[in-house]
Amino acid sequence: MKKYLLKIYFTLSLLLAADIAVYCLYKISLRGYYADIILFWLWFFGSIFVIIVYWKKLFAKLFLGVIILAFILSMLPMGLFFYAFIFSSTPAGLWMNKDLNENYRAQIVSYSVMVPPMLQIVEKKDCSKNKLFNALIPNCGTEIWK
Repeated sequence: MKKYLLKIYFTLSLLLAADIAVYCLYKISLRGYYADIILFWLWFFGSIFVIIVYWKKLFAKLFLGVIILAFILSMLPMGLFFYAFIFSSTPAGLWMNKDLNENYRAQIVSYSVMVPPMLQIVEKKDCSKNKLFNALIPNCGTEIWK
């Protein structure tokens, strides 16, 4: 049972690391806005489950300490990383989502409190999406909804 748990957890970890690496290098991510968020939360809850199951082991306690320390340190500089974490791991960063046709989607997203919202044109593929256009929307307030 525990071996299968670790295999599943390491598979989720590899998928998340690959998703982050491919997005950072090629601006390609999983298809749909929520796929990346679901993958992150599966990894996060899997981490908690692994910590609970292996609590008697030293690495589980160290892993919990690293997660808590990273969370606290992310809030030090005015909570900017905390807001980026919240906006990118929940639907709070998605302001508007519009399917243009079956192959393209336009979305307005904001992943930080320091950067104005971005208009993104995304090409939808089989199980991935490719960001084609990314532009900042300056002086964006409530007039975007009018």
